[in-house]
Amino acid sequence: MGYLNPERKFIDAMSEKVSLGSVIHYHFTAHNREMPRKISEILEEFRGSGLKTEVQYLRSVKTYSPGVKHYALDLEVVGWSRSMREQ
Repeated sequence: MGYLNPERKFIDAMSEKVSLGSVIHYHFTAHNREMPRKISEILEEFRGSGLKTEVQYLRSVKTYSPGVKHYALDLEVVGWSRSMREQ
């Protein structure tokens, strides 16, 4: 998506544009010890926007600050979490 830790409004807008099988390239920052929780929160954000996604790839891009890294996450759209496609 090109933004670190994008706001929900960007996720909502993007969720209306993707199709099944699309891959979303998502950038974020996190403390190393918080990675599992952060990924769960990201997946929940996408579910809240109507998308079911699966992690395809996670990569550490660089150190952002002491103990914090910049990550890139590839998420594949595998379905919809509500009937937004039927509206």
